[in-house]
Amino acid sequence: MAVLVLDLAGLLLLVFCTTFGAARFSRMFDDLLEGRPLPPLTNAFLAVPGAVYVLLFNGLMVALVVKEFYVANRTRTLVVNVAVFLAVALFFMAFVVAMFMPMVVTSGTIDG
Repeated sequence: MAVLVLDLAGLLLLVFCTTFGAARFSRMFDDLLEGRPLPPLTNAFLAVPGAVYVLLFNGLMVALVVKEFYVANRTRTLVVNVAVFLAVALFFMAFVVAMFMPMVVTSGTIDG
């Protein structure tokens, strides 16, 4: 049950970051990069509309809760919850890297 709670908290964090955070980063990149292209990973995250992230992550949250009622095998539910937790952690790390990568690239061009 603790892993399920972590999954749901992580998914809520992703919903917040991908909908509100990405929009703010996008506006900041317009000013920061002055017309230079964004790195491909950053473009990939920003190309997906926030509503898609909301639907995807909220759907996954509902599926995880419903799974708890319909899957009797507790080992199987734990394996699914751990797998989702790892996927959420990897997605979050990739999102953070993608959002901060343009700043690292820009600081390298300013210094060098």
